[in-house]
Amino acid sequence: MRVDDTHSLDLGSGGQFETVIPSGNEVMDLVVPLAGSHSSCEVDDFTSMVAKPTEFIRPSVVKGADCVSVSLFIDNPHPGQNIAVGSLIARGVQAPLAGWSFSEACPLVDEYGQYTHREWPGKIHTEKDLVAHREQEANDLAHHSLPKDWDGFGGWQKGPQLEATGYFRVEKVKGVWWMVDPEGRLFWSHGVVRVGTRIPVGGIYRGTPLLDREKFFNLPGTNSALARFYGTEPQATRGYYVGRSDHAVYDYLEANLFHKYGSDWDFKNAETAQRRLGSWGLNTIATSSDPKAYSMRETPYTAVVYTAPFGAEEYRIAGSHGDWGKFPDPFDPEWRRQIVKNPSEKS
Repeated sequence: MRVDDTHSLDLGSGGQFETVIPSGNEVMDLVVPLAGSHSSCEVDDFTSMVAKPTEFIRPSVVKGADCVSVSLFIDNPHPGQNIAVGSLIARGVQAPLAGWSFSEACPLVDEYGQYTHREWPGKIHTEKDLVAHREQEANDLAHHSLPKDWDGFGGWQKGPQLEATGYFRVEKVKGVWWMVDPEGRLFWSHGVVRVGTRIPVGGIYRGTPLLDREKFFNLPGTNSALARFYGTEPQATRGYYVGRSDHAVYDYLEANLFHKYGSDWDFKNAETAQRRLGSWGLNTIATSSDPKAYSMRETPYTAVVYTAPFGAEEYRIAGSHGDWGKFPDPFDPEWRRQIVKNPSEKS
């Protein structure tokens, strides 16, 4: 079934609901969610947000007040196949905060970085909640440690014993290429990216952008102990903050870790991350992760090595384009020198 409003009909795209209709005379309801058409807050009020919170307006591609057609389709119909259509009913309630002004709606985000206008199990209300989570996780990690068949690097302890070189390498074993860890055990790298709080993707990205949306947030005063978590970050590679270099941010994640672990939160968080990964059966800190985490050298890791200055035009193919900048030119002699220099600086 497809429902169209005046706008989607012109574009040839509408709200659709597909289902398998059973054979026989069974009756069933088809439900298509429709968007609301009223909100006191304007779209432009929600700067750099993908969509409005549903408390302010019902989300959908089709506006309920502007519906003009309902269409039914059958894939591969059989001869004599019929569909009887019953009543079409529009029902629902207005979004609960549809009448609120933007100033009434703000702050949208509380002091812990959570959405203000909704409750859910596990939502943080006080610092004591974060401390309780810390203690719960410590207990869980104590009962769920590293897999017993791992060696010191997360390799297959009970697998073939190859030469222990002290380095990771690749080697063909029985006709199959494998990674081999420093102890000479087969190694299947299984990890997650962006472990930590400060993410190196060209520049260092952290926190929540504040520029042009300060009213969204419940933020600490500049004399607060949490003021240390204000900062800036480079321009984004896409979206609203492209071209807005060194825009202000507030790092709710680091502030919450400060509440959770105390003044040495950065060390304790990095240490806990190692144990957490092992408990989950992950043996690799993958790309774009925080150096504070992987430099502890307790878990195998991959580090980012750039083949050309990130976001710059040097050593790039002029006619190329993409979210991460122009493509490096492998035939530029200077680019080749970068390839040699950059990995040596990371080692």
